[in-house]
Amino acid sequence: MRIKAYAKINLSLNVLGKRSDGYHNIETVMQSIDLWDALEIKKEGTRIEVTCDGVKLPCDKRNTAYKAADIMIKKFGLEGGIKIHIHKRIPVAAGLGGGSADAAAVIKGINALYRLNLKGEDLQALGLEVGADVPFCVRGGTAFAGGVGEKLVPLKTPPFHIVLVKPDASASTEVVYQLYDQLVDPLHPDVLGQVKAIQDGDLKRICELASNGLEAVTMKICPKVKEIKEALMDTGCETALMSGSGTAVYGVYMDEKSARKAYEALSRVYTAFLAKTIDEESANG
Repeated sequence: MRIKAYAKINLSLNVLGKRSDGYHNIETVMQSIDLWDALEIKKEGTRIEVTCDGVKLPCDKRNTAYKAADIMIKKFGLEGGIKIHIHKRIPVAAGLGGGSADAAAVIKGINALYRLNLKGEDLQALGLEVGADVPFCVRGGTAFAGGVGEKLVPLKTPPFHIVLVKPDASASTEVVYQLYDQLVDPLHPDVLGQVKAIQDGDLKRICELASNGLEAVTMKICPKVKEIKEALMDTGCETALMSGSGTAVYGVYMDEKSARKAYEALSRVYTAFLAKTIDEESANG
């Protein structure tokens, strides 16, 4: 079985506070984009085997695809081995949910291979055992997410184009949140206001309310984030924002022509990707 694992961006992200379990409650709007890893999943051998090309990743129990397969095998008593090959295109440690997307693809792939006939909420619950962003990656499309990211309310944004830029440097999610907790007066974006703008189909307002409470922290760790955001704004995008805890930054464009022009300019200097938003149906097609 061959399945696409789609990246996500955060259209807004508000950190509400640290929980007793060490995680943080958040409010965010997540959006699937048509940048993907391709996974090949098949029944083979007697154990879980993960391989990867495109970037060097751990392929043992630290890998989210491995974790997802291990959970599925143990929970449902599946016999035989699973072989997973990841053609990696989504930048790692970028705030784009690449590892979560791979895990989601494995969960959906094994569900189909073994004809388990699990539906959306059951698949999402399995995803949460791997990581907070996995339930969204199982669903795809657009959603408001609360809790640690697992409480999903589906939305539908007007389609738009993006240029995504990833600096060479990465930032540890754990370190970013630790530094955020030390802030005296952190930024709290109006995520619910953006949800209303999405429900109204008002892309201009969606962009006006695009904001990430973690951005200032990651900029201190990786100054290139600020540089790239300014470079994107100079191309005339509607807004530019860091995704997740970083370090990837994206710009929003109303039409493909404008996005392509910006991509051609920025790709001469940075690692850049041209993409567009996709809905839930496309993310699961």
